[in-house]
Amino acid sequence: MASDKEPRDPRVPLGYSNLPDPEPSEARVAASAVVLILLTTMSCGVVYKSANDEPYMAGIQSFDLILHLVGVLCILGWVGFIIAGSTLLRRGRGWLVAVIALLCWAVVNLFYLGATVIAYVEDVTR
Repeated sequence: MASDKEPRDPRVPLGYSNLPDPEPSEARVAASAVVLILLTTMSCGVVYKSANDEPYMAGIQSFDLILHLVGVLCILGWVGFIIAGSTLLRRGRGWLVAVIALLCWAVVNLFYLGATVIAYVEDVTR
């Protein structure tokens, strides 16, 4: 907020300060990297295991069901990652290229996970 001594910049919307956003802390960057590696590893495991077991002709088996439920949880994790990344882009924080690259990686993972889960449901319901 503008104080009495300095005039308010009319280009800045009310409620926002003229100060730049701080850089993300090292702990936040490390936590994001761990989440990214964990989501990527789990997603690749679900996709590769599912591709190896296709087609599912034996009906619903507990391990396959749990595997694809983990796939759905990964999808939710990637959606959360995309929302967080788009929030960073909207706020105009640093590391623009890295955030865009990670968002592209998240979309690729969502595509393959979505195809895997949908194919499982189609095979089981036939």
